[in-house]
Amino acid sequence: MEIFELYIRGTIRRYREKPYLLRFYVTELTNPTPCFRTIVRPAVQKILKVLRKTMEQGIARKRLRKGLNPADGVLALAGMINFCFLVAPAAQGFVEGHPGRDEELVMHFMDILKRGIVA
Repeated sequence: MEIFELYIRGTIRRYREKPYLLRFYVTELTNPTPCFRTIVRPAVQKILKVLRKTMEQGIARKRLRKGLNPADGVLALAGMINFCFLVAPAAQGFVEGHPGRDEELVMHFMDILKRGIVA
């Protein structure tokens, strides 16, 4: 669970420090340029690979729920965090998205993760 929490914290920190990074990734995912193949895809695949291996190890050690699909679980985790920041401009007034809530976001994402995948 520590690796998943580090990923969540790192992702939140990265988007706070570089708010246009997610927009760059989304643009490349939806309308790829040569940057997609050389920058975006390798970066995304690297983190997905680490998270998938972590999830597979957790399942093998019976710390995570049996029958969990590691690839889908990792994509759900990444999607949850990334979507939160992607939709933030449209969600103003619906949810507060300021940096003061980052710890609350980490705890919320970890709670969802634990309840969804832990054995």
